[in-house]
Amino acid sequence: MSKQRTDLIPNPNQKKILELEKRYFNQLESIITSKDFLSDLKNIERETKTNYRLLSKIWNVKNKIKIPAERLVRYHIYKTLFNTDMGCSFFPSPVSCDLAIETDDAILNIDVKTDDIQGNRNDIYNTQLEHNQSSFNNKRIGANGPFKGLEAMANLKPIDEYSGKINLTYLIKIIYSDDGYNFQISNDTNNPTLTLTCIPNGILSELFDFDLLSNFKTYKYYSSLDGKYYKEKLIGDNSIFDNTTDEQKYEIMEKSINIPNNWIRGKVLSKVGYYDPENDIIWLYQLKGSSNKKYYLCAVRCGDSSRYKSECLKERYDENGDSWVGLKEYYEMLK
Repeated sequence: MSKQRTDLIPNPNQKKILELEKRYFNQLESIITSKDFLSDLKNIERETKTNYRLLSKIWNVKNKIKIPAERLVRYHIYKTLFNTDMGCSFFPSPVSCDLAIETDDAILNIDVKTDDIQGNRNDIYNTQLEHNQSSFNNKRIGANGPFKGLEAMANLKPIDEYSGKINLTYLIKIIYSDDGYNFQISNDTNNPTLTLTCIPNGILSELFDFDLLSNFKTYKYYSSLDGKYYKEKLIGDNSIFDNTTDEQKYEIMEKSINIPNNWIRGKVLSKVGYYDPENDIIWLYQLKGSSNKKYYLCAVRCGDSSRYKSECLKERYDENGDSWVGLKEYYEMLK
């Protein structure tokens, strides 16, 4: 775990990025806590409550506000920023968050997530992003014995190669409760209504010891298209690991699959698997399929959706060494 280090003196380029991250964080905070934004968020709640049964039938998905929430954030950011003298314009690259805007001195990448208290409470207090949404350069994670860990990919470049501007990443979360019968936006002291997070730019990675990721939520796997070696290995049906210990999981896999003698048992983060030292590949079990799901042992290419250490994102320092909060939670916002 590594919070932003105060014993390292940022270079001029890092100081500029530290200034930009704080300044745009404050601007986004002003937008999402504004009266107009919260009024429209309340309208989303009212619309969802009024048409709850119809929405359940039309969408047949648990997360009924994903689209209006993204629309809400996009509308208010466009309305506010494009009416300033910041020189806002369209950003064309697909390697970005869903919402990306070029200003006169930065590229704003803003991801919007909606988390359900009933269905994914843990995600409320976790910070997770995909490869294309962050430029932070993290060291490999999940090292165990001879295995050096999985690469944490970050496809977003710290500096946009065409405009020469700094890529900044922010995450806005809207928290709600949907128990299958009733819907409401979180509006009490138990869970936040909104959260806003700044993910440090990759040029600042050394200030965090290249260590902001805790684990991966998902992984990217090789397939047989990458070669015969990478073909997945069938373990069994989707209940085969029910109520089993790690040792029992290994026993089940070794009865189902011909595991090479040189492969080494070992946990990678929270999952048991095998390390092939000859090819420097880790193999983990994965549940695959649509209706008839089965477990397979699969070769891991890299981590996919990454979880950041939220506590390390909160304690930030600007270009002058003054402290600020880079992850804020906003409670009881609709009262």
